[in-house]
Amino acid sequence: MKTKTNLTNDNKLGEVKIYLDENFKEGSRCPACGRVVKLYNRGFNISMAYGLFLIYFLHQKKGFHKGIKMNDEIAALEIPANNIEYSKLRYWDLIQETDGNNNGHLGNWKITKKGVNFVTGKITIPQIAIVYNTKVLGFSEDHIYITQFRRENYKHHEAVWSLKKD
Repeated sequence: MKTKTNLTNDNKLGEVKIYLDENFKEGSRCPACGRVVKLYNRGFNISMAYGLFLIYFLHQKKGFHKGIKMNDEIAALEIPANNIEYSKLRYWDLIQETDGNNNGHLGNWKITKKGVNFVTGKITIPQIAIVYNTKVLGFSEDHIYITQFRRENYKHHEAVWSLKKD
């Protein structure tokens, strides 16, 4: 990762922008604010699939009309939080953040129609989301099915599967 070390008070914002535009693909530190600026290829992975199954099963149990406070549900099920990467599902529009019944504060999540269609095997999604500054710039051409992420991969987390309606 590159770091511009010759930033002075004389640098103009335009110069900083040019520097970042030239270096964001491989990653650099913003000379103005110190924030990491990088283009990420976020591949859909097993932790994301697990998070999508979890939110889908919770909606089946609690209803699809309101958001799910995922952090509370994960804690209640005693699932290690580092095994679930649910918030990145928004890059594929599989979930959306909502204020739900949280007094106007974000933190509740709802599965989208696209999320339901993916988790039930009706559609595919791009394997990789290309993300810059939390915004999706594009997707890979390769697509994946949810069936590539099988239940046996979650054998240590039967709590999620116990939520599934028969």
